[in-house]
Amino acid sequence: MLKLLSILLLICSTTASAKFEISEKRIFFYSRDNSSGFTLVNSGTQPQEYILSTQHWGHQAINQVADLIAYPPVFTLAPGEKQRVRLLLRDKDKLKSPIFFRLRLREQVPNEILTSSQLPTVFSFPVYYVDHEAKASLRVAIAFDARTGKPAKAIVNNNSNTVAHITAVRNGRNEVAPLDLVLRSEETYDFLFADTPLPVSFQLKSGAWFTETGVVAKRNTP
Repeated sequence: MLKLLSILLLICSTTASAKFEISEKRIFFYSRDNSSGFTLVNSGTQPQEYILSTQHWGHQAINQVADLIAYPPVFTLAPGEKQRVRLLLRDKDKLKSPIFFRLRLREQVPNEILTSSQLPTVFSFPVYYVDHEAKASLRVAIAFDARTGKPAKAIVNNNSNTVAHITAVRNGRNEVAPLDLVLRSEETYDFLFADTPLPVSFQLKSGAWFTETGVVAKRNTP
């Protein structure tokens, strides 16, 4: 069976004190849509204030003004109460997809009870603004370990102008393992494996399969 190691998904940074639930951890905002959004529920036992901010992918400034707007940006929920948050784009007609954002959600902790053991919880997740007509595709190559001569990794590149959502990988024995990995346009990911019979194929959410198309130069791989 495939042994895929160290698959890194873009997930949240959070602490054990988080007491909320959200309907989406990954949002696709298509060019045909005027808005997108998600629902947040206070699953704790106390009223809680939440603060939202948006960033372009890769930028570090927390308060940076982005083309993406989250509304309402600040709200308080009673225990069990829910809030629908809308996402809108500034000057949407002037934007060219794909564009990638981070949505940052912060649980505000009152200063009087703020301690080292109860820090504010921060949750961030991706928002993808993509063309609804663009089709994702992958380029797959195999890297061999120069010491053993065996395949060491599959190098997968999203060579399309949209988001590629990979949902499964299959090896030469037709054994299939589920995946949940999203690659941005031109983003590359290395899948490490051991004793995996070739060829290796990856499936997109659309159902299309992409098989290795080449071999990269042999090199020592970690």
